[in-house]
Amino acid sequence: MLNRLVSVLIGACCFASVGALASPVTWDLSPVTLSDGGMASGSFTYDAATNTFSGIDITTTTGSLRAGGVYTFPSSVGNASTPDFLNLDLPVDVGVTERLDIFLSAAMTNAGGAISGNLEEFTCIAAGCSFTTGTEPGLNLRDGNAVITANVVPEPSTVPLAGLALLALAGATRLSQRGRR
Repeated sequence: MLNRLVSVLIGACCFASVGALASPVTWDLSPVTLSDGGMASGSFTYDAATNTFSGIDITTTTGSLRAGGVYTFPSSVGNASTPDFLNLDLPVDVGVTERLDIFLSAAMTNAGGAISGNLEEFTCIAAGCSFTTGTEPGLNLRDGNAVITANVVPEPSTVPLAGLALLALAGATRLSQRGRR
C-alpha cells in the first residue's frame, strides 16, 4: 500500500514539473550579416501553445542595398517555422512597409534550443508585389544566414517538484529494500 502511494506521488511530481516548460520562450537572433553588408540582431518571444509572438525587438542596420529598420510588429502569417515581422502597423503600403522573415530549418517550440535558417528583409517596390512569399518580382530584398537560440530555464516550482520526486523515489527504494530482508 505504501509503495503504491509513493509511486503515485512520484508520478504526480514528474507530471507537474513538465508544465513548467509550457510557457512562452524568448528567442535571441544572433547577429546576422546581410547580403549587402548590413546587420540584423534582436529578440522576440514566441508561445508555441498559442502560435503568438510578442516582445519583438529586432533591428537591422544600413547596408549598400537598403537602410536599416526596427521590427516590433508581428504579421498575421508568422508561425513556428517562419517568424514574420513588419516595421509598421497594417495595412501594408507598397514602397513603404518593410518586412523581415526568418525561414527556420525546424519549428520553434517552448522547449528552446538553437535553430538555423535564412533571414530576409524586404520592401515591395512594385505595385504587383504581393508580399506573399518574399521571392516574387518587385522586392527590394537582402538576406543572410540566421541562428536563433532560446535557453529555457525551469520555473522555480520545477526544482522543488523534481527534488520531491527524487526523495519519493529514494524512499520507495529504501522501503523496497527493507521488504526484501
